[in-house]
Amino acid sequence: MQHMLVEYSISSGLHADANFYTNAAGKTVSHWFGFGLMDAEAMVDNAPSWKNVPSSTICSSTQIDVDRNSVTSSMASTYSASQCFISYLEHVIVTIRYRASRRGNVEFYLDSPSGTRSKIFRSITNDSSSSSITWDFMSVHTWGENPEGNWTLTMSDANVGTSMNLYYWSIQFYGTVTDPLAGIPAAGEFGGLCIDSAECSALTDGGCLQDGKICVVCNDGYRVIDIYCKQDGRLGGYCDDNVTCATTSLDCINNVCEEKEQDEETDNTPLIVGAVIGACVGIALLVGAGYILYKGCTGVKATSAVTPALYVRPPVYSSQPPLYSSSGATANQRIPYVSHFENSMSSFQSR
Repeated sequence: MQHMLVEYSISSGLHADANFYTNAAGKTVSHWFGFGLMDAEAMVDNAPSWKNVPSSTICSSTQIDVDRNSVTSSMASTYSASQCFISYLEHVIVTIRYRASRRGNVEFYLDSPSGTRSKIFRSITNDSSSSSITWDFMSVHTWGENPEGNWTLTMSDANVGTSMNLYYWSIQFYGTVTDPLAGIPAAGEFGGLCIDSAECSALTDGGCLQDGKICVVCNDGYRVIDIYCKQDGRLGGYCDDNVTCATTSLDCINNVCEEKEQDEETDNTPLIVGAVIGACVGIALLVGAGYILYKGCTGVKATSAVTPALYVRPPVYSSQPPLYSSSGATANQRIPYVSHFENSMSSFQSR
């Protein structure tokens, strides 16, 4: 459905300041109106011949550490995307950790390898916070482009003079291996699904991507491991003396990057000590609270200065006279409860 919206939306008839432009894949897009107005008639007319699009897959960068600060108008960081099987982008997600002396003054721009610039975050007048924040920003402005190449993130100051810190960022690409408008390739073929009956064996160096279960040619930094195409140095990927695992949380075991086993003694000792200390503190608090409660209860002395209640309703069959006497009052002035009590007593005495 997303692909149909992109293909059959129109930009005419919208505001003159919509600022539509054409990206490197030939898609017309605007920061204000996206791909434009949906052309429902065109969607209905083309629905009978529309081909289902292939499953999308994902590839992503590792954390890109920047740790830079600036009081100038902008600063930029570049990531080179490679070894990504996506040829037709759908959307990208950029995760950024940053801070500014006035966060509302900050703007972020993302430049694709094909030269498309999208504003992924605009300045916000009412945001005066100076706290650091980690946030995800999504863009569809590079729809249909190839992600291979250099991506540049620019942090800009909309009002010159803002102190800015860019700590780190990462980027995720979502898209398809083959042209989505050409339909779904057959299972086992390049870009097609890899299933039990078709495990990409027809392809030279063919392997199955776990994200999306799609057949690809597994080379240029990827290898087939247990029918799956895994990236060297990543979790589950190949490693040796020359190909090291990408992060310190992975160990190379039998030429495969696997998560490190944690040292149980090192990890559990602080937990045990903390639990013992917490239990001791809890017991001390309970004993102290009990002692205070005991002293409070035994220290209370009786006193005659207690103010009696204004009205205490006596039992119906008690000989105690009511606090509100009916003597000296007319029948209309008597309290209903007193009249009821006297009537009940008279009835009882007459039996």
